[in-house]
Amino acid sequence: MSSDLYTAKEEANRKKSLYLLPRVQIAEYENHYQDKPKWDIYDKLSHDRRAGNDYEGFFRELCDRYQVDFTPFYEHWGMSVSGSEREYASRYPLLDKQIWKINPLAEDPFEDVEQYETSSFRYRANRSAWKIAAWDSEGRENEDKEYKSESDWKTADNLLDGDPYSYWSSYLSPWSGGYQDSPSELPYYVVIDMGKEQVMDGFYYANGDARCISGFTLQTTDASGFGLEQHGEQEWSTVYVLEQTVDGLLKNEQFIDFPQPVTARYLRLVFDKPNLFIPNEGDEENFEKIHKDRQQMFWEFGTFFYKL
Repeated sequence: MSSDLYTAKEEANRKKSLYLLPRVQIAEYENHYQDKPKWDIYDKLSHDRRAGNDYEGFFRELCDRYQVDFTPFYEHWGMSVSGSEREYASRYPLLDKQIWKINPLAEDPFEDVEQYETSSFRYRANRSAWKIAAWDSEGRENEDKEYKSESDWKTADNLLDGDPYSYWSSYLSPWSGGYQDSPSELPYYVVIDMGKEQVMDGFYYANGDARCISGFTLQTTDASGFGLEQHGEQEWSTVYVLEQTVDGLLKNEQFIDFPQPVTARYLRLVFDKPNLFIPNEGDEENFEKIHKDRQQMFWEFGTFFYKL
């Protein structure tokens, strides 16, 4: 089975498993906490689902209906919320109950529902206006574009799109002798211009493949007004060094808190270590000779802040 087909089926099955229980939990929430007939919202959600609208499309309507930011509920169930949707929902107070613990089969469906500690919620920065680029150690563009369709290119923009199945890959040469080469020596760089200074309490990232990064160094600079291709001419300061092991190969999100808030406009991720890929048995020599574990693949990156 091809990886693309597996990914499509995996995503379809994931969504199917989410469609029923969250609907019931929202219906129970409406009845118990909003004092409204619970099946009204259930029928609404079911109708929208049959009409081809999923939970992501219903997000704003749900927030407006209850005057509550439903982002924690969506995040718990692994449903994507875009930067613009998060910004829209922020006009409302956060959902303050762990309604994802509602158990409709229990004698008391709300027995395990606790208050949600909203002060610990990580507000993700809106990345829609961010600019991003990837470069190798020689200052060359560093993206894998060895695909006929531009939509299949593994560009740095994929780190900001919120899609857990798109990713950035460093440059690979065309196929030759059954292999692709990573010709550029490490380190590699991903440089981000957030458009304006932002206060950050931490960052989040996601992996998604066996050729997972072993880590990166996150840097900031006090310089301003430069093009991303000029990153090598600036002075950078390290704010965090991320190291991970093969345990990080899951398609997950990890959140990292800074020791103290960081204010910056520009960010630079420095990849200076071989990836964590383990070649197939018997293929180690060829892989080491040609590839040298230099390819870097990375799925998602963003920053977050807390509200006092």
